[in-house]
Amino acid sequence: GSRSAFGGTLCNPYDTARDPGGSSGGSASSVAANLVTCAISEEGAPSIRMPSRLNNVIGLSPTQGLVSRDGMIGAGTLNDRVGAACRTIEDEARVFDVIAGYDPADDLTVYSVGRIPKEGYASFTKAKDLKNVTIGVLREYMDKNLFTQADAETIDAIDRAVDDLRKLGATIVDPGPHGALFQSCLEQ
Repeated sequence: GSRSAFGGTLCNPYDTARDPGGSSGGSASSVAANLVTCAISEEGAPSIRMPSRLNNVIGLSPTQGLVSRDGMIGAGTLNDRVGAACRTIEDEARVFDVIAGYDPADDLTVYSVGRIPKEGYASFTKAKDLKNVTIGVLREYMDKNLFTQADAETIDAIDRAVDDLRKLGATIVDPGPHGALFQSCLEQ
């Protein structure tokens, strides 16, 4: 779990017996406990995604090149990214409106040039439908037979969310739980 030299072992604010999720667990748990609105995290593994999930907050780990890694402790390895954990998707989008884009101190951010929406990410959080949006569902790691009951419940929640996205007008590309893509991955 997460530990602090100043405060000791960090706890999940929803259940203090549960892990807050690794290296950025303190960041995500502080968001979940309403101590801060958002927390910026470094990710070399799932250090944004896992703590966000375990603490029930919004976490976004961007593609490399979208947000500068300049100043990161481990910057330069293949997986390093900077992202945020926030209470709402609107707050997440506002953070990305500020931190995303080209930085001459990180050559990889040249890939963000021309790819940042002119109207800003926050403008997309007010959409009432998802027409003209295509969402792909990756089933490779969603076989309930391979995981715990809690993971199976998470997969069920994802399936319900996919149905909700479809109802909002999104085009869903989903091979299904037993689709050809899923089966080919299992056979490898």
